[in-house]
Amino acid sequence: MSAALASKYDTYDNVDRTSYTSASVSPTANAPLYVVIINYGTSTVPTVSATGYTFTQRQTVANGTRVITLFSAAGISSPGSITVTASFGTSTQTGCEITILEGSGIDATTNDGIVQSATATGSATSGSVTLTVTSGNLTVLSVSHA
Repeated sequence: MSAALASKYDTYDNVDRTSYTSASVSPTANAPLYVVIINYGTSTVPTVSATGYTFTQRQTVANGTRVITLFSAAGISSPGSITVTASFGTSTQTGCEITILEGSGIDATTNDGIVQSATATGSATSGSVTLTVTSGNLTVLSVSHA
């Protein structure tokens, strides 16, 4: 099976908040999850949480007051319905985009959900985060924001 990601959820909220929560999603049992957070307003890197999952921050790119952060989590056997929350502590953001992706054909045996590598590049005007699957060097996720 080749590596692939399927979108489970994607939305943008432009209300000033210190945390943002997704709508409910139902991940597939044992499938790793990947969450991309793009926040606006400060250069604060969020934490991400969802019931039953332990997320690891894989890579972050800050370009001024816009930040792109990629998180991963190993799949769990009985995920049920979950919501994903991005928290910024006491730092109010002016907007946040939450994207939830589910992996298939990806080695999910590690505690952070991926054996693959993540890279980031950025400048004052643009940034990108890329997740690369090591088997066959297939890029399965590339997120950019200018």
